[in-house]
Amino acid sequence: MRSPSVSIRNLRVLATTTGGAHVLLEDVNLSLAQEHFTAIIGPSGCGKSTLLRALAGIVLPSSGEIELFGYPLAEYRKTFPLALAYLPQFSESHDELTVREVLQYAIKLQLPSSVDAATRDKWLGYLMELAGLKELQDQRYKTLSGGQRRRVALAETMVADPPVLLVDELTSGLDPHAEASMMEWLEFLAHRSGKTILLVTHSIKNLDRTDSVIFMRNGKVLFHGNHRSLLEQFQLKSIEELYEKEDLASHQAVSSEANTKQASEGGTGDGEHSRDIIRTAGPASMPSQFLVLVERHFILFCRDRAQMILHAILIFTFPALVAVFALDGLPQVRNLSLALDSNVLRSLQEQLLYLKDSVSSATLTSGLIMFQVILLTLAGANNGSREIAKELSILGKEQRCGLSTVAYVSSKFVFVTLLALLQAFWMTWFVKTICKFPGDFGTQLAILFLTTLAMG
Repeated sequence: MRSPSVSIRNLRVLATTTGGAHVLLEDVNLSLAQEHFTAIIGPSGCGKSTLLRALAGIVLPSSGEIELFGYPLAEYRKTFPLALAYLPQFSESHDELTVREVLQYAIKLQLPSSVDAATRDKWLGYLMELAGLKELQDQRYKTLSGGQRRRVALAETMVADPPVLLVDELTSGLDPHAEASMMEWLEFLAHRSGKTILLVTHSIKNLDRTDSVIFMRNGKVLFHGNHRSLLEQFQLKSIEELYEKEDLASHQAVSSEANTKQASEGGTGDGEHSRDIIRTAGPASMPSQFLVLVERHFILFCRDRAQMILHAILIFTFPALVAVFALDGLPQVRNLSLALDSNVLRSLQEQLLYLKDSVSSATLTSGLIMFQVILLTLAGANNGSREIAKELSILGKEQRCGLSTVAYVSSKFVFVTLLALLQAFWMTWFVKTICKFPGDFGTQLAILFLTTLAMG
């Protein structure tokens, strides 16, 4: 007999607050069969998402045990880093990428080089067909509807073909047709693609698509079993009544696993052979991820017209602002002979003019240097904020899918470095050429480049 895919024993999760410890989950015990689709329902704040995050290893339990396919959760995640997928309620991708590119880059970042190009292409086609995305493959992500974006997000989690899918509020906000279609797809993935799926949802429609329902209240599991048995157990006419009754918390957790369906069908179509290969694959190597990320950075940069215009303005107008203060070049210091002049008054006059020009030149030179540093500092700050702040949610998603932090940081550093070098070079050349700025070109370039990079 096969071991359960998910086994939870005496799980307890506490949240520490200023007022003391607050119980999020209390004495949770669950066992899910393999190839099983279950929905977790209950009122807001009952612990549904916390349970899912605990299964994903994001929330650490205060006590209790979680096992996946007989492995303790920590050991399972370490041994099979891509065999557990967590999809939060809000998942983002890069707006300027097409649907096909989003999935292509997910494949490149997750699958190792041992998976050949033909297999990757075959798997990509299978995922797009499975998710109903073929007609949208050349459409940019930013133009997709909410339901289409969720299909893309779920397809991304399928890249490494994980046997366990944890999905939070995938159907929230969808129209009735889209919701029914999504539930049908999840049922298909469980029964025909051999997955164990836990879906947190507030919707109580289409529960007949599930193998079982988990009902929670106040951090406790009050029921786990067939959704029809749920009504019989609490003597209700409709599931809506579950959210109205306050005395349900006194019930003990009830399991009705005898009514749970056991799906045994195998995979389907052309995707089956690819799935057998990919299922054992680990994350792509750090150097491979680094090269993919650098490529993606440049594609995204070139497609973002607003950012391209902003950087063009910074690159071309900042040196022009510097030049405004020295349109005629820096004042030239008089070629004063130090020989004694018979005319003492003339000699004194020449020395005073020499001193005046020297002070004027030094003051303007220092001012221009400081002005360049300030402007490039602003440009560098824009580089860094643009590259990191906008991608925090995407970074978290990709790290859960095996992305190397070293690869990500290194790729950003290379991209920002090249951008800083371009900005510093243009500033140095422009000011030196237009303003006749004195000094060594290489030294000035190095100083301005390091200044820009430091702020990036």
